[in-house]
Amino acid sequence: MANSNVPQPGQWFYIQSSLTDSSGNNYLVTVAGGGAYAGANVLLGRLQPNSYTGLPWRYNGLWKCDDDGRIVSAIGNQNLVMDASSYIDPNTWVVLNSANGNSSQQWTFNEDGTISNKSQNGLVLDIQVGNAQSAAWLNVDSAAQAPSASQQWSIVYPQVFAPQWSYIQSGLPVGPNDPPLVATLQEGTNNVVLSPMQSNSSNQLWQITPDGRILSARSEERRVGKECRSRW
Repeated sequence: MANSNVPQPGQWFYIQSSLTDSSGNNYLVTVAGGGAYAGANVLLGRLQPNSYTGLPWRYNGLWKCDDDGRIVSAIGNQNLVMDASSYIDPNTWVVLNSANGNSSQQWTFNEDGTISNKSQNGLVLDIQVGNAQSAAWLNVDSAAQAPSASQQWSIVYPQVFAPQWSYIQSGLPVGPNDPPLVATLQEGTNNVVLSPMQSNSSNQLWQITPDGRILSARSEERRVGKECRSRW
């Protein structure tokens, strides 16, 4: 599908391949092992629940464009960008690298769904093996004369990017002067129990992640100043 939604600088998004596997699964541009270091391979992967390791600046699979045309990874310190610079004959692979002024780090999102690299004219982001599979490395290759699905990408925006930390409140009745019962991460365990709501208690605060899971604030070791309440 042609990509008519060119991302704006600073806006986070997924880069989804137009290819699907035999089961109809979609694949995204991700970083091998979620590695936040220069030289980490950029490859194809499904959005895995265990890849969520914290807040959006550490999220593998999210990207944004900066004012210089670089595609910035959300993992690490936000200074790692997609770079078509790892040449292993006969391919030029795409890796993460620290941002610099090299044209190999500059990209253009085209209306035909391709993503061009500015290091050499006519080179576009491609799936080297030509089909959708986990851990398939991405390279740059000459744009096909006829549309090639392995070279076409769509911009997909997360439904929830920076959700609020919230209580999950039970619908069970309580006394008129008693606080509501909310989901609570039991101290020293992974058990979730109901207990009376306490203000700013991190083991009672939760958020919905972009892939639909419920994340505890306690696992982030994060203090929250504002919270809202969801009814359970």
